[in-house]
Amino acid sequence: MATVMTAMRSRESTVRGSIYQALANDSFFLINIVLVFIFNIIDAIFTPIWLRLELAKEANPIMDWIYLNWGETSFVVVKIFVCSIALYILWQLKDRMLAKIMIVPISLLYAIIAALHVWG
Repeated sequence: MATVMTAMRSRESTVRGSIYQALANDSFFLINIVLVFIFNIIDAIFTPIWLRLELAKEANPIMDWIYLNWGETSFVVVKIFVCSIALYILWQLKDRMLAKIMIVPISLLYAIIAALHVWG
């Protein structure tokens, strides 16, 4: 029984080590930064289309105000600019594990939003 438990702990440790190594990899982090940027551009392009067709409503009240008061072009520029600043800050914090962990759900969320825009 002790050897089974030791083997399970060893396997668990290996999986944790693999996840940690993937997260610690700067290339993995950079790929996710680039993906979030691309997904954000897709979001910035498709959101005004959906809003113009009245098929959706902007969920972010600040961006909704910008869209209604400043127009589509400003909406797109602000959306891309704000996301770019946030990604730049994340890149500057790339040596911190929290930044490396947080890029994964951010990337997944933007992937879902981009997929909904394109195939929704």
